[in-house]
This record gives sequence, C-alpha cells and structure tokens, in this order.
Amino acid sequence: MSEKLVGKADAREVLVTDWCLGAEDRHTVSARWPASHPFYTQRSSRFSPLLFTETVRQALGLLAHTAYNVPPDYRMGWDSYRSSVDPEALRAHSGFSDVVLTVRHRSHKARRPGGPVRLMAEVDAVRDGAYLGTAEIHYTAFPPALYDRLRGGRTDSRTAFAEALRPEAPVPAHLVHRVRTGDVVLSPTPEENIWQLRTETSHRVLFDHPHDHVPGMVLLEAAHQASLLTVGSGEAQFTGARFDFRRYVEFGRPCWIETIPLLSDPRGLNLTRVTGVQDGEEAFSGTLTTVVRGSRARSSI
Repeated sequence: MSEKLVGKADAREVLVTDWCLGAEDRHTVSARWPASHPFYTQRSSRFSPLLFTETVRQALGLLAHTAYNVPPDYRMGWDSYRSSVDPEALRAHSGFSDVVLTVRHRSHKARRPGGPVRLMAEVDAVRDGAYLGTAEIHYTAFPPALYDRLRGGRTDSRTAFAEALRPEAPVPAHLVHRVRTGDVVLSPTPEENIWQLRTETSHRVLFDHPHDHVPGMVLLEAAHQASLLTVGSGEAQFTGARFDFRRYVEFGRPCWIETIPLLSDPRGLNLTRVTGVQDGEEAFSGTLTTVVRGSRARSSI
C-alpha cells in the first residue's frame, strides 16, 4: 500500500491493506488494526473512536484516487462528518484485528478542467465480523491552483510549521483518557469550558508530515478531549459525532475550543456541543455523544 494514496508519510501509520472497486459506486476497503497503537489506544485499554475515523479517512483518500481518478496533487478536505460507533467494538485485543469498510458514494460531481471534485460517502464497518460503526462524509478535492487561491497563498507547510505557536501547558492527561502528556491537545484557560488548542508539531502520529494548516484529525481530537473534560467522567465512552468544517485553522494564531453541555441524563447519556474559534470566527462545530460506562443508555447520531 502506498503511503501517498492514504495521506500518510509514515508507513507504520498506514491502516488500509487492500481494496476492491465494485459496481454502482459501492466499494470495499480492508484495514488492519494493531493490538495496541501508540496514540489511539487509551488509558482504558480501548481504542479511541478516532481510530475508526482515521481508518475512514485513509479509505476515502484511497478511493478518491483509484475509483474516481482524482489526481494525486489534489488537496482533499472534509466539509462534514457524521459517525456512530459501538464502544464495545473498540476494546483492544491481544493481536491484530481485521476491519472491513463498505463504502457507498451517493454522489460525486465530476470535475471540470481545473475544477474541484465534490463527493459524499456512506460507510459501514465491521471489526472481526462484528458491527463497528457507520459514517457519512461530505468531502472535496481541490486542484493545486484553486487550493492556493483558497488558502491565500499560505500553502507552504514548512513555513506554517515554523510559525506554530509554542504549546502551552496541557491539561492533565488522565482527564482526557491519555497516558502521555504529549498526546494532550488542549491547554487550560481561566474561562470555564474554554481551552486553547495545542499543536505539538513533533507528534509523530498527528503530524507525521508538515501541513499548511491544522489537520481535521487534530481538531476532532481536540473536540473529543474537550467533551471528556466537560462531561467530567473518566468512564465516558463516545458513541456518536456530528461535525461541520467551515474555515482552515492556522498554526500561528490561537484557536479556542469551547463547549456547551446540551444533555446529561440519569442514564449516563451526555450530549456536548463543541466549537473551534479562531480570530473571532467559527472554524468548526458539532456535537459529541457519550455514555458513561455501565449505563444502559445507547445512542446513534
């Protein structure tokens, strides 16, 4: 598997192992999860739901190039992301596990010469034959010239990395299901339910190659960590996510992660709204659903 097809520089972080292009825009992508991952394995010996998200991200990058002939120099970004996951399917095993994604592209607008490609995919996933989760993603692939205009010429990734703010002190790792402080992407502020985004550009998983803006996976990790801090329970497990991405987040200026608790009921079900704000403008926003371990509450969004 070529790392370039899935948007990774480090071969150790490539999860996808094979794919099969089918008829009527229905394709199958196979992946393999390790027994443990240096970043996506949490303190509870469960995988983060973002391992599922990263698997989906790699699969869509692969299919964009192989099934829909998106040129390799096009830049892809997500417009919206919806997912539902079974927390029990995220338990770590003693060995490798096989994940199979069935991907249906409900729409894909063919590009005009020099134009973008807009796609929408629905994903169903199983892990070792058992239900894992579902996702729906709207995403766009931009040609280099158009991407450069959208970014206002700020496309030099090494310059962007050099301008990254020095990370402030992190929140305690155990509060966000982490073991290592280097895996924490939030810093505390004096304001309740507001944190500053931390971008440790030396992190080998979140930043395995230079980027000209903060990647969406980092923003989603920040949202997940902020949701855990808002719920305030080390037993909380994620079951669903809904996010829209509106603006690029730059490295050289503060980005604030803000939360509002929308629901917390006696069954252990929690719904948290998370917003990322930079320069007074909303960059992304959405909701995360968690359930406290041991509760009978179940949710799918």
